[in-house]
Amino acid sequence: MVIIRLSRKGSKNKPFYQIVVSDNRKPRDGKFIEKLGFFNPIVSGKSISHFLKIERINFWMQKGARISNRIGIQIFKIKNIMQIVCGRYKGIDERIIKSEIDEEISIGDYIISGGELAAMILIDAIARIIPGALKQQSYTTDSFFNGLLSHPDYTYPKIFNNMEVPEVLLSGNHKEIEKWRLKQALGTTWIKKPQLLNNINLTYQQKKLLHEFKIEFYKKKG
Repeated sequence: MVIIRLSRKGSKNKPFYQIVVSDNRKPRDGKFIEKLGFFNPIVSGKSISHFLKIERINFWMQKGARISNRIGIQIFKIKNIMQIVCGRYKGIDERIIKSEIDEEISIGDYIISGGELAAMILIDAIARIIPGALKQQSYTTDSFFNGLLSHPDYTYPKIFNNMEVPEVLLSGNHKEIEKWRLKQALGTTWIKKPQLLNNINLTYQQKKLLHEFKIEFYKKKG
C-alpha cells in the first residue's frame, strides 16, 4: 500500500519535512515515489510554512493511497474544508469530543446505527447551496430557507385520483402564482410546524394571507 506522509529532513533542532508518496513498507525517511510538497514547523517572518500539490494529492488518493493524520490536518487548513467524525453504535469517546471536536450536530431526535448517514445528509444539505451547485431559485423556495416550510408542489397530469392541480397554477399569472405559493407556505408551516412562525416577523401581507388560509382551512373542515 502507498501512503502520503511526512519525510523528515533538516537538522536535529530544525526539522523540515517533505510531503511524499511512498511505499508503506519502506522507512519513513527513505526513498519515495513522488514529492508532493513540504511542511516547515519552524518559520519566521513571512516564510511559508507549508506547500501542497493538492491536485496530485487528490490523484493519489483516488488511486487508493492512504493519508497520514498530519497530512490530513494540513490539507484541511489549506482547503478550508470541514472534517466530519462519525460515531458508530454508542458514539465517540468523550475525551475526543472535549479535545478535538469543535461542534456537535444533530439531525433529529432519533437513533441510527452510525453517523455515516447523518454525515451524508449534512454534506448534501451544505453542498446544494454552494454557489454554482444549483440555480439559486432551486433552493430559495425550499423549506426553512426563509423560515417557512415549502408550498405544495404539483406536476402532470392535471387530474390524478380525482384531485386537480389548483387553477391558479395553470393561469399563467405569475404574480398570483407567487401569492398562492406564499399563502400555502405560511399555511403549511402553521399546520405542521407552527413554532417556526414565532421566529418570523410577518409582514402585513403575510399576516393577511395566513388569516385567509386559516379561514379556508376551517371552512374545508366544516
